[in-house]
Amino acid sequence: MNWTGKAVFGMILLFIGANLFLKTLGIQIGGLLGLTISVLLIIYGYRKMKSDTGSNIFGMAILIFGLLLAIGHVHIFAGIFIAALIIYFGYRLFTGEKNKNPFEKDREEVAVTSSDEMKSRTDAFDDEWNKFLEKNHLKS
Repeated sequence: MNWTGKAVFGMILLFIGANLFLKTLGIQIGGLLGLTISVLLIIYGYRKMKSDTGSNIFGMAILIFGLLLAIGHVHIFAGIFIAALIIYFGYRLFTGEKNKNPFEKDREEVAVTSSDEMKSRTDAFDDEWNKFLEKNHLKS
């Protein structure tokens, strides 16, 4: 996809407008702007470095600059990770789910059905065996 200057400028204006609108509602996402810019620089630098056209040194410089900017935003990554963990464990406590493997329930159900099947197979075999013994007068 070709990005024109107008499209990039329009996207920047949309982001700034959305940021101002959310700020009036009390939601601040301004810190994400720097993170977004650093990720975009990393992607651009990597593509520039791997492309046949263009300077590999320039691409590497942009990539390193983007990585340095991203390192400054590690606290955002850590905050998102910790928030996700808290939400996950809160949900688990709220729903009352036990801390066991989710596949364990399936194994228990399979074990119950397989033991029932084994009983019915055993009963069927015993019935057939008893019929055989009675037919051949071998049952005492």
